[in-house]
Parts: sequence; C-alpha cells; structure tokens
Amino acid sequence: MTLELEGHQLERLRDALVSAFPREALEEFALFDLELDLTRQFADGSLKRIVLELLQRAAANGTLHVLVERALRRAPHSPALRRFGFELLFSDTVALSPALEATILGEAVGVAPWHTRREATVRAVCSIELADGVRVAVGCLVAPRLVVATTAATTAARARFVDEAIAIISVKPDTEREIVLLELDAPRPGPVACARSDAAMESVVIVSTAGCRLGAVTATTPATLSYTAETHASGAPVFTMNWELVAVHTGTRGTAHRATRVYESTLLSPSILDRRTFRYRTATRKS
Repeated sequence: MTLELEGHQLERLRDALVSAFPREALEEFALFDLELDLTRQFADGSLKRIVLELLQRAAANGTLHVLVERALRRAPHSPALRRFGFELLFSDTVALSPALEATILGEAVGVAPWHTRREATVRAVCSIELADGVRVAVGCLVAPRLVVATTAATTAARARFVDEAIAIISVKPDTEREIVLLELDAPRPGPVACARSDAAMESVVIVSTAGCRLGAVTATTPATLSYTAETHASGAPVFTMNWELVAVHTGTRGTAHRATRVYESTLLSPSILDRRTFRYRTATRKS
C-alpha cells in the first residue's frame, strides 16, 4: 500500500527526518536502508535540501511508505519521528498499511488490540447534558456507574453515550482539581483504565464525541499536564497512546504553532482514584 501525503504532512516528515538524522546518520540510513549513496548523488546541499530530494524521489516512485517505515526502524527513539508516526495514525486523510501501523506502534503493541482499545475508549466517552438537552461538557466512564468531567458538569442531568443516555443521580465535585465525579442511575460496561499520574509521556490523545485528536505534551507538574492540540472540549479526557486515562481538559493557556492551543489538564491523582473506587462501592451497597 502506497503512502500519499499532503503538502503539510510532507513538510512535517521532512522536519522529522532532519531532526532524527544528522548528516552522517542520514548517509548511513540512505545507504543501508534505502540503498542510495548520498555522497555520489547529493554531494552538495544542506541537510534539509538533501532530505527534500529524498522525499521527492520517494513520492515519485511511490515508496514513501518504505522510507517512513525504515526511518522509524532506524531511529525508533526519535521524538520527532515518533510524533510524525502518531500523526499519521490519527490522520483522517491517510491510509496506512498494517506493516506501517505496526512499526509506528512498536513491537510490544499489537495493531488489532490497539484498535480494539481505541474503539472501546470512544464508547466510554459521553456528552454531559443539562435537563433541557444543552451540552455543557464531555465526560468519561471510569467505573460502571461513575463518569469524570469538569466542574462545568455540576448541574448536569444525564450522560449521553454513543448508544444510550443515562440519568445522573448525584455529583461529587472536587473544586481544587476542577473536576467532578458523576454517579449514573444505571451501570454501563466498558470503563477506561487509568494510568499513573506520573507516567512519562511525549504524546497524548484527546477524545471527545467528535473523535480523537493527537496532542504533544509540553509540560507536566504533579497536578497538571499541559499539551498542544488542534481541538478541545470542556472535560475531554486525555489518554496515553496506549489508551490509559491520565487527565481531563480543564482550560486553555495561550496559543501554539499553527493555531493550536495549549491546554491545562487536571491529572487524576491517586487520591482521586481511591475516592472514585470508594464512592462506587458505597453507591453499590446502597443500591
């Protein structure tokens, strides 16, 4: 399967390759993985110019997918290349081969299980509505009868998932962290898994009822996570690349490149997770 990229994606790939491969490393990558001798064919020119010509050649030959896959294998720890690979995974315009998907995700992550977790995560995300049907936030199922959202959902009446709406019967606000726990009137299967709040991350996935968008982590503190993304919604859950919940969108902080905004998300700390479990067990005993 050939890889067809738009102009801005080719630009991102060029920049990622320049970041991943200094001149000598690029020559080795071209010779060992692409069977091209740069010292003969591209003796002159800047690093950026040489990479551009490599991309032009690959695009003309229909071998961009080979170049990307082999670059990822040659430099698997390059943040720029990893970020570009993740961007391809979440692109609405690019079709990827199973082999390229497997290379992007890494050997430890199966392609089919990853997509299964993605679909399950999307089903766990809901719109939080007032009694009159007005949407005020996005929420995420963290236990069979509990949804986490922002304090904008304090007066919410129902949680609307992709296939059903469930009434909210109680609200537990945590104003310090700007989040609330919403107790549902009936259990729902498929709550998401929660990652440790101190997990190391380069990229995150922001999920709303409109779909999934990739975010780049810019800073973390013990209580907050800052990142850039193309879109947001109040209360949108933030996940690791392995679909573990790490934060909830709570606000904006400035602007970022390409009209992207920087959001500050409240991490789900261990104390909140403990409270979540206790509250759910208490609700179960009452029912």
